[in-house]
Amino acid sequence: AGARADGRYKHCALRPDIFGEAPPPRYAQDNNDALPLPEMSPKEVAGLAELLARVSDLTPRGVRTDRSTLLPFLRARKGSVKNAEAYYRKAVEYRYDRLRMHELDTHWNLEAYERILAPWWTRGGILGHGLKGQVVGFERFGRCRFAELLDAIPWEILLRLDAVHMQRTLAACEEDSLRRGRPTVATLVLDLEGLGMESLNFKTALAYGKLISYRDMIMPNMVSHILVIRSPKAFAQTFKMFSYILDPVTRDKVQIVSGHEESLACL
Repeated sequence: AGARADGRYKHCALRPDIFGEAPPPRYAQDNNDALPLPEMSPKEVAGLAELLARVSDLTPRGVRTDRSTLLPFLRARKGSVKNAEAYYRKAVEYRYDRLRMHELDTHWNLEAYERILAPWWTRGGILGHGLKGQVVGFERFGRCRFAELLDAIPWEILLRLDAVHMQRTLAACEEDSLRRGRPTVATLVLDLEGLGMESLNFKTALAYGKLISYRDMIMPNMVSHILVIRSPKAFAQTFKMFSYILDPVTRDKVQIVSGHEESLACL
């Protein structure tokens, strides 16, 4: 699969021509008010307008401050404009200052990042659309050698590797949203089949929990369900150990099931 460069299609499954010659989706750095928004309550409309005004100082820096970018942060903080502003500024610090993700397509050596990740991380990606039109993502975490990855690669490099995937996923969702004229709603499926005991420890769980919290700063509140399938029995206890790290809104969306039949029923 690596020799065939199959990974180039992992973010293209939402397109009518998945295997076309077009390059992978690229995240737009400029505000885009053409992106469809979900229905909002009057309180949300007013809160979003206030949030736009409060973060307008970021716009001259080239930071996106459009409504489709800010609404997920507002909802992730359950309508609190003050908390949403703090969360977004924290995300900007992570994305623009720490990782410099706005330079991903111009300054990063993406080919090198892909080669580094390949031996450890079994390919996941976007599967397509679900029965209700939602975006469906799939990650074979049980087959990924995440514990080894933590020992082999510096943490900051790992964050950048994951950021490549997350920003391209976000770009794919926005591209799809514009094409279909509907806001993005997504379901994430985490398949834990094959997960070994080396991953069921506090160090690995803590690191993955932190990784999810950073992912939330790139794609906050865009996933409606997180289905953890074929989970080892011990995973539920491990999850309790690190779930406090997760954003409460994200944590409440997690559903864990074990066994083949139970997992199929969940899906």
